[in-house]
Amino acid sequence: MPEIDWRSMDAHIDGVLKGEGGKKERGFEPVYLIHGDEYLRKEAFGKLLGAMIPDFSRSLNYERLGGGNENIPRAIEKLSTFSFMPGRKAVAICDSRVFDKTQDPADLPGKGGLRQDGEWEEDTPGMLQKAIEAGFLPDHHLILTAGAADRRTRFYKSVKKAGMAIDCSVPKGGGWAGRKALDSLCRDQVRGFLARHGKKAAPKAMETLIDMTGPSLRLLSKNAEKLIDYSGNREIIRESDVTAVLKRTRIDPVYELTNAVAERDAEKALFFLDALVPAELHPLQALMAMANQIRKLLMAKAFMESPHGRAWDGAMSYGRFKDHAMQSVAAFDAEAAKTASGWEEAFSGGEESRKKKKKKRRSPMGDLAVAGKQKSPYPVYQTLLKAGRFDKKELIGALKRVAEADSTIKSGAGNPALELEKVTLFICMGRPEL
Repeated sequence: MPEIDWRSMDAHIDGVLKGEGGKKERGFEPVYLIHGDEYLRKEAFGKLLGAMIPDFSRSLNYERLGGGNENIPRAIEKLSTFSFMPGRKAVAICDSRVFDKTQDPADLPGKGGLRQDGEWEEDTPGMLQKAIEAGFLPDHHLILTAGAADRRTRFYKSVKKAGMAIDCSVPKGGGWAGRKALDSLCRDQVRGFLARHGKKAAPKAMETLIDMTGPSLRLLSKNAEKLIDYSGNREIIRESDVTAVLKRTRIDPVYELTNAVAERDAEKALFFLDALVPAELHPLQALMAMANQIRKLLMAKAFMESPHGRAWDGAMSYGRFKDHAMQSVAAFDAEAAKTASGWEEAFSGGEESRKKKKKKRRSPMGDLAVAGKQKSPYPVYQTLLKAGRFDKKELIGALKRVAEADSTIKSGAGNPALELEKVTLFICMGRPEL
């Protein structure tokens, strides 16, 4: 079967159900791959599962598994075993990671290895591909969901040949056509969501909602739900409702996230993580921003513990800090820069080696100086207040946790969004687990 767009989902389901009644068409496909935008993916998955397995039989005829490749053998076993109960049986692998690597999933190193009998056990995505190509038992169906799917892989082509791929991608690109298509999609989704609850949005309300939320279907649906509750029995949602209820989330700067992390405000930090996802900020960029903030706080903590730090008092007012402590921060930065310069010369071959370099070097402190190039003492004052919320061990531990998450994301071993949330909670709440 060919790949279909998510907009064709209803027509596909209607065709299958009508075909089953008239016995003219084939039933549901043995395997479905639903990939693309998270919100559209979940919506398509819900429609498909609702049509395939009725609510009353899901406890016996439906099983949902996590996206890790370690769950693939269990899924294959379930799809190769006859059910005790009549009717369809479905197994779902949600947020599958078979496409996490750039190479062909059939070549991915899953759980493969040398068995005790000397035979080589293939990787788990390769096992799944072979199972899909061989076919499952009658009325046994596999549903895979994934954030992204590489159409060039043998795995993807096998799914299309044996079943159906459902593309839930949203328009991309910064060009006029891409922005127009995405804006149209957002408006259609909001209208549909409101209509299902007997509501409509006034033109200005729609404009303000999209402007304040940004092009995230998930956040738009959440905000539309808030507006439905707020508007009560009124059919029309007004612009004043939007401005009264919603916070602005459109392309919030990265510093909003790092400030929330430095303030140890977990709720606010997670809120801005959500806001940054539709702006297509790469997870590694977010991690780098967090790492830079932690290094800055470590330098502030070093100032507090130095002789210069005697001028600082966490309870002092901004006016007193500006008049009595700012010069101590500047003195600490100068001393730290001198020490760092000495280290740099020692590691680069000494003074003679330094003189041979024609290019002008940047400051050895980089952006880590407590005051740096700040013309106003106020940001420095705020940094010191935030550093006071941590002890030194917590900051060092946070930096290590960021490094671990960086390695996990780069290796493709974990879900980037989940890793970011774990790091954020670790820093804000002082614990490693969700």
